[in-house]
Amino acid sequence: MNAGRELDRLVAIKIMDLEVVATPYGKKGYVEYSIGEPRTYYDRANGSSELHNPLPEYSSNIEAAFTIVEKLANEGLAFKLTGHMSFEATFSVLLSGTPQYRAETLSVPRSICL
Repeated sequence: MNAGRELDRLVAIKIMDLEVVATPYGKKGYVEYSIGEPRTYYDRANGSSELHNPLPEYSSNIEAAFTIVEKLANEGLAFKLTGHMSFEATFSVLLSGTPQYRAETLSVPRSICL
């Protein structure tokens, strides 16, 4: 699965145990995701509305991805991240437990999510 909002949504629901709400936005069928009921504020400088509680970008933001690592560590799972540099950087994530799980991608946040 590619990094993106659908992967972020699945991680929030399945791993982080969060309630995710989809809100249609704009005329082209765009959907914005929030944690719980969407709360917006109006940004006068930009003339636009922004979410107070947006869905974190787990699959593309390293800081958000490491909140997954922290949660899994608190549940007793060991986490190991390794990197391999050749023509492209690849990152592997290995989770202990039964069974062990390994994901390898070109992105640390995406490896963590998968």
